[in-house]
Amino acid sequence: MAEVVDPITISVIRHRLEAIVQEMGEAMLRTSYSQILTSSRDFSTALCDAEGRLVAQAEHVPIHVGAVPWAVKSVRQFFG
Repeated sequence: MAEVVDPITISVIRHRLEAIVQEMGEAMLRTSYSQILTSSRDFSTALCDAEGRLVAQAEHVPIHVGAVPWAVKSVRQFFG
């Protein structure tokens, strides 16, 4: 039987995962040599679970996130 997690713990974990994807985006901006990333910020960051399901996304360009499940599926098929 699955263990029940209280709402406070769920909220803490959700906010931490959102902070992680925001930090991923900031790291991309700091380390990128691409003008597309640094000037227009035309990128997105997301975190998926082992099955490829979206867990958290940053609010950089949310429209990109629609392609995340297919991209993750392709990467998983290619690399195994």
